[in-house]
Amino acid sequence: MPISDEAFEACAKKIQKEAKTGTPEVWILKNIIYDFLTRRVPEEKEEKLRKKYEKYNQDYNNVIKTLKFDASARTSSNGAWFFITTQVNLLAPKARYGKWVAHQKEYFTFHTDKKKLQDAFGDILKFLQALPDLHRKFYALSYHNADNISFKVCSDLSLFVVHTEPLVVHYRRKDMEAMVRKTVEDTMQEHGVLLRKRKYRAEHGFDFNDAEDENLGGHSHSELVAKILAKYIIKEKQTIAHTSIAQIVDWLRKSLLIVNKWDEDQMARELNENI
Repeated sequence: MPISDEAFEACAKKIQKEAKTGTPEVWILKNIIYDFLTRRVPEEKEEKLRKKYEKYNQDYNNVIKTLKFDASARTSSNGAWFFITTQVNLLAPKARYGKWVAHQKEYFTFHTDKKKLQDAFGDILKFLQALPDLHRKFYALSYHNADNISFKVCSDLSLFVVHTEPLVVHYRRKDMEAMVRKTVEDTMQEHGVLLRKRKYRAEHGFDFNDAEDENLGGHSHSELVAKILAKYIIKEKQTIAHTSIAQIVDWLRKSLLIVNKWDEDQMARELNENI
């Protein structure tokens, strides 16, 4: 679902409260904005939504376990995410931006317009059942473009129903963006699955990893965006501490539309290697 006015206002109030301390912390502001960007519904409503779908948890798990992928697929799970990888031996050259290596990502938000719970869960099942077909198409795309494509979905229903992007695609070659997005959109349409527009949340993004040692951990696109906005708030803390909540909301909306479109060069430049 799109970010609600209620969520924008709640985030603005938290930002202003931190600014009013006089010594706002970047990490606190970053966490406030990251939390705002990645929650499908406000935290206090998450448990209610999970309870609503609770009776379907086992059905969801059973479908995940019984999905039939081609032999070429490599699947794994870390508890929160279920991963499907296509061409494990095909890796495009790493694109470097200063001290960072960028990994491309596409985000997709599932949507159902069904009012009855059983029908809404039926749409979730359609989404899951489309994944083997999506893998087959990604396998061909990966082969022809000499780059591995992997994607992940929420491994359990309790996470799926509260996550803003239950499907995320990873790859390296930036010129594949349009092809990757069209493959997902066409496949989901063929299977009768609706995808929600992501205004104020990025559709395309990238992660930054340390170019010298990627095992040091990385920074997701949402974290990068949150850090950029947090740095601005620190710079303008006096103004933000004494402006209206409506003005902060307006600034948040405009800033997200701009920063979500930044490319790797601009993001690396603005962060100045100080993440």
